[in-house]
Amino acid sequence: MTRITIASVFITDTTGNKFDGNADGTAGDNTNFFFGRGTKLTYVDRDGDKVTLSVKNGGVLELLRDFGGEAESITLLEDTGSSVVTGILKKTRQSAGSTGLAFIGRADAAQFSEQFVLAS
Repeated sequence: MTRITIASVFITDTTGNKFDGNADGTAGDNTNFFFGRGTKLTYVDRDGDKVTLSVKNGGVLELLRDFGGEAESITLLEDTGSSVVTGILKKTRQSAGSTGLAFIGRADAAQFSEQFVLAS
């Protein structure tokens, strides 16, 4: 996973208001996004669950996570028509044992915004 940091000093709206990078209601914060691409991606979500996503039978996953670590979007690229995406979640003592994946879609089809949950 690659971390991308956007410095708020470089971003304003059309009236000059600074960017609220962490969505806490106070302008001027940097924001972080996490980006990954591959056939197997592993990350730890906001409350500590270990999430592993993989694709078999061809294809590549592209994952974008928000500043808190939650999955924002997952896209299947280079879909072979028989590509299968699977996920595994490992619960830790402090975690809820589930994680939400807000958007899933194929790059060659219309994105859809159904949510599904991986649970331990």
